Amino acid sequence: MRHKGDLPAFSQHVIEINKKLSSLQTINFSSAGELANVILKDISLTNRLLKVVNSAFYGNLSGRVTTISRAVFLLGFEKVRMAAASLMIFDHLQNKSQASDLKDAALSSFFSAVIAKDVSENLMFGNTEEVFICALIHNVGKHLVICYFPEEYNEIKNMMAVKEIDEQSASREVLGISYSELGMGITKTWNFPEKIIESMDIIRDKQAKASETEADVLRNIANYANELCSITAETDEMKREEALQELSEKYKLSVSLPANRTMSLVEGAAGKIDRYMDMIKIDKANSPLMRRLISYREEKAAPGKTSPLRIMNKAGEEGGYVPEAATVDPHLEMIKNCLLEINEALQAESSLGDTIYMILETMYRGFEFNRVLFCMMNQSRTKMAARFGFGENVDELIGQFEFRIVRSSDIFSVAVMRMRDFQIDDLTAPGARANLPDWYLKNISAVSLLLYPLIVKDKCIGLFYADKKVRGILNEDEFDYMNILRNKAVWAILHKH
Repeated sequence: MRHKGDLPAFSQHVIEINKKLSSLQTINFSSAGELANVILKDISLTNRLLKVVNSAFYGNLSGRVTTISRAVFLLGFEKVRMAAASLMIFDHLQNKSQASDLKDAALSSFFSAVIAKDVSENLMFGNTEEVFICALIHNVGKHLVICYFPEEYNEIKNMMAVKEIDEQSASREVLGISYSELGMGITKTWNFPEKIIESMDIIRDKQAKASETEADVLRNIANYANELCSITAETDEMKREEALQELSEKYKLSVSLPANRTMSLVEGAAGKIDRYMDMIKIDKANSPLMRRLISYREEKAAPGKTSPLRIMNKAGEEGGYVPEAATVDPHLEMIKNCLLEINEALQAESSLGDTIYMILETMYRGFEFNRVLFCMMNQSRTKMAARFGFGENVDELIGQFEFRIVRSSDIFSVAVMRMRDFQIDDLTAPGARANLPDWYLKNISAVSLLLYPLIVKDKCIGLFYADKKVRGILNEDEFDYMNILRNKAVWAILHKH
């Protein structure tokens, strides 16, 4: 699989996220910022993770979180890490060319995850986010085969039909390894926690054992939810009741839900699918599973009523026209929302570091900087050095971004000593680099930059640095918001230091 397409590069990104937490002892200010920085490298992942955090999965935070930094501090390192890694897997596999089978498998996984979350809540098991993730990636081995071995996948399907065997047995005959074994092996190389890897193990016994550990709970619910989804998608109406009874009997020691309640779980999950569609990119209109769910909901609807579950096309529900929304600048809207969140953090118990990270992230995403750094003056007021930041090669750059405060014509010293802002819109213009110091020219390549000193009690105590790879560092509206963000940072330093 290492030689197939872009899997190696993708795998490295997942590994990078998961390596940010090797043990509970590593959860600290620095590691939280590093995790946020890894996630922010991927704009799509950033946006989708924020949608998940603000969804019903995290009810107490719904609609309140606009920055990854804040999500890390509010939810905890581990929850954000696992949600991000799982969304990456889901997104990566969905975007491949084996459209029909892969997209329906993706929808099945998401549907199973919603069911699993509902099961956890019904039985008051807790850890609903972990349960959701385990059910979501339960069949990742199958997804990888569909994605990277389409010919072998078709052979597996044919063998299932001819020999009348289950897909785990068929995949073992064709590939020499079952789907679940493949998924467990791959996620182990991706540094997923052991309890999540173990949840992919298929329960083949006719009677699932009672849960004794947290890992048992995750494995039992993930299996139960995915089996219930399979019954919904693949079993015809005449045999459905018998299949549900067998499922209830199999899991009676671990997921003690009677057969007559199982389809209510399906119905409840079906009703929630539309609510979560903006978090995933699935074509419901061409999904056999969605058609089966709609058919089931219509069976249950009272005479004369129609199912509330609908398939929408791009023009709107059932062919209706949806007018285009008024044009707004999404980045400025994002900055406004983040400012509300920053204000909340300023009034709350959040630390200075937490707040500065939120401000930096708002700058980085809202103004589309290539890099943004927060620098602090040393105690002797002789040197300014970068402490942390976001963007391209920022981890390596932080160790190189420092300069002595001396009387000179370079703009870094001038910005600090005279407490002046500098914005250079085009560093390729003649003479634009004349006042840039050698250390900067040696280590950094940028087309535009800005320097914003932080002034406290008539003294420069820090500096925001940002750059872009294009001409024009900020427009007039953005300058106003940049000043507001700097003022928030100064307030935080004064009141939270």
